[in-house]
Amino acid sequence: MDYLAVGRVIVNRLGYTDGTVRDNVLGGSVVYAYGALRMLTDSCAFASDIGEDFDRFYGEWFRENDIPGDCLDVVDPHTMYTTLQYNEDGSYNEHSIYGGTTSVHSEHYDHWQEHAAKYTPLVKKGIYCFVDTGFAAEGRRKYGYKVMYEASPKIFIGFRPDFERNLGNSDIFSINRNEAKRFFGLETEEECVRKLMEYELPCFFRLGSKGSVMITDGRSVFVPSVYIGAPGPDPTGCGNASTAAALWAWCEGYDPKMTACIANVVAAYTAAQYGPVPKFTEELRKDVFRRAEALYKEA
Repeated sequence: MDYLAVGRVIVNRLGYTDGTVRDNVLGGSVVYAYGALRMLTDSCAFASDIGEDFDRFYGEWFRENDIPGDCLDVVDPHTMYTTLQYNEDGSYNEHSIYGGTTSVHSEHYDHWQEHAAKYTPLVKKGIYCFVDTGFAAEGRRKYGYKVMYEASPKIFIGFRPDFERNLGNSDIFSINRNEAKRFFGLETEEECVRKLMEYELPCFFRLGSKGSVMITDGRSVFVPSVYIGAPGPDPTGCGNASTAAALWAWCEGYDPKMTACIANVVAAYTAAQYGPVPKFTEELRKDVFRRAEALYKEA
């Protein structure tokens, strides 16, 4: 395979600020990241730890789209299932319905890195890594694939050594504006862009509904968000999706502006329904590129 997404598989109970609640929504970083890659290429898969009840939630989506399950490891009776409550600023709080104060309900999910490492020799071009890159570092040196690091949504100043360790394992990284402001103690997006430039590593900087900025070689390019029809019903996973899409576009040699255009269009398709894109087709892929090219001319 050319690309692998690695992260959490989760089922979500989504709570919105208007009181709306949606249950049994497919999600998790790796599901949205895989959905993004799959919109762009068939040569991709995702690796994650899952529960014995995985097929109950994901079986229909897998069968409908011929999704390979070779890189999934069953580790617990329950697939991760969280209540995710959005706040007014777009941030969210999340915890497992099975107990505890985080999204992880079982210590069986603590070994995801060693499980994911088994699949890195299969990758030719790029790996999307959510929160941590340690499992991919050796393979990056040995096999030559590129690594995209998406910073943790809970990142704060005390994470600086961990953040910089992950950057050392990466070829490109991504962070959103709320995370960057909190992490660096800054007030504006412009200040964050200047700070991110100091790392001298390509960065896909996400601005939520506003759009995104691609930062590379001391320069930055802003691309606004787009929508598929009216603004989509569900922003969950758009950051994971756009980050994975940016990895693909960057690895495939697109310039910074087109990288952001492709990422923003993929995010728009992700936001167009609850959960990931339900059906991957050649028509969908063609439309992604058509919309990205139109955005490139307009932006």
